[in-house]
Amino acid sequence: MQSVLIKLSGEIFSDNNGQLSAEAAHLLIAQIQKIMTTHHVSIVIGGGNFFRGSIQGKRLGLRPTAAHYIGMHATVLNGLALQELMAQQGIEAMVLAPNRIYGAASALEPAVITQAKKNNTPIIFVGGTGIPFVTTDTAAVMRALQVEASLVIKATNVDGVYNKDPRKHPDAQRLARVSYDDALTGKLGIMDATALTLAQEHKITIKVLSMHAANGLINALQDDTYGSTIY
Repeated sequence: MQSVLIKLSGEIFSDNNGQLSAEAAHLLIAQIQKIMTTHHVSIVIGGGNFFRGSIQGKRLGLRPTAAHYIGMHATVLNGLALQELMAQQGIEAMVLAPNRIYGAASALEPAVITQAKKNNTPIIFVGGTGIPFVTTDTAAVMRALQVEASLVIKATNVDGVYNKDPRKHPDAQRLARVSYDDALTGKLGIMDATALTLAQEHKITIKVLSMHAANGLINALQDDTYGSTIY
């Protein structure tokens, strides 16, 4: 069975107005349930809906290291919420973190990952990489390597990669396919340079799509032209 890693924004628990909502999460969980018949599913979830070190950390006057650690712990909250919502739909997922968090997450160990894949148990990775100054995008590529996934699906607030920020520029154009070199040199902002470089080095394909799209995850696996592909 092939493995796929899904990178989820913390905004999965918010509606279009920024209010707390599980609607988008429920849509994705229903898709994950279908995907599990053909793929082992792993998820890396962000924590930006709670805390971003680069934004709230600066506003509070925190040292960058402290702000990044707070952001990493925010992902744990989201991971536990996602685990509970999946359980309500009959999917028993495990939460793994770089270090064991009592009552919340088991330690990320190769043997645990191997057993989860053998049992087709979804994995929710939290805590980022466990070190500051690295985004959850980079964590997603690292975890993809650990679960031997050649595809990372980034489900976010936009429906693909654009030549400029579509939220600020109405004339922004969506790019169907983007090479890693162009993504890096063009500074398109869809993922950080460390994540892109690591994915390029290990030949991991990244597909970017909207987390609000109906059947977006399924379409990404079945249709090479769906969303935007970074290759």
